[in-house]
Amino acid sequence: MHSVFWLFVLAPNYRYNPTLLVLVFVLIAQFVSQLYFSRQILKVGVVILLMVQALPFLGVSFLGLTQRVERNPFKVQEWLSETVPVTPNTLICGESIAAYWSYRNADEISYCAANYPHKFDFESYDNLYVLTHTELEIEFEAIYLPESTFPSLEKIHSKSNSLTYKGVKLYKVNPEQMRDYCNSYL
Repeated sequence: MHSVFWLFVLAPNYRYNPTLLVLVFVLIAQFVSQLYFSRQILKVGVVILLMVQALPFLGVSFLGLTQRVERNPFKVQEWLSETVPVTPNTLICGESIAAYWSYRNADEISYCAANYPHKFDFESYDNLYVLTHTELEIEFEAIYLPESTFPSLEKIHSKSNSLTYKGVKLYKVNPEQMRDYCNSYL
């Protein structure tokens, strides 16, 4: 019963339990088909309501499937391994995928969350990098541009505001630029 509550009241949570929601859609459709309605229009209204409730789930699932290359965290981590020299005393800041990548190289690479830079002395690091979708006023060193799975859908993807790793830029910065970047989040 709590899933029916989630379906109609907590609709934004469809992304966290898609399998359960598909099951709920099927069960509700089965339940509605067994009911006897004195008015056919009420039955049609319930079916329309179910279809409208399914739209966000179907939209997110469609984007996820058609953008699977651009959303693949392992591919962007491979790109980071090829792009950023894994040397001792390196700090990377920005997108959270950089945190996952830095944990794989924990002996050499440290990660700094842009909104929590307080424990880092940027001058003590040999190499400072920022990984972000945000355009900085300095020249980027590399940009992640994987080939799209469905290039014909690029226009739909661009209008969806769906965040992927595509277009994330890597900047090599100095301590002052790193401070400025972090201060923009505080």
